[in-house]
Amino acid sequence: MKASLVLRFAFLLFALTVLVPASPAAAADRSPYVRAVSKGRVVLHRPNYKVYRGSQPHGPLYRFFHR
Repeated sequence: MKASLVLRFAFLLFALTVLVPASPAAAADRSPYVRAVSKGRVVLHRPNYKVYRGSQPHGPLYRFFHR
């Protein structure tokens, strides 16, 4: 009985991962963090890249922890 329930649950998880797209980006056949610019070019989206640079006065993650 327990094995049957485990098998059903595993099949449910498998069906959800296969049938349901992970995000709208996946549904549009695009990887996440990719956006289109003018003339159909595609660039990698870098959200606020200055936060991640190490040359900030308080270090790279200062603004992340002090919002």
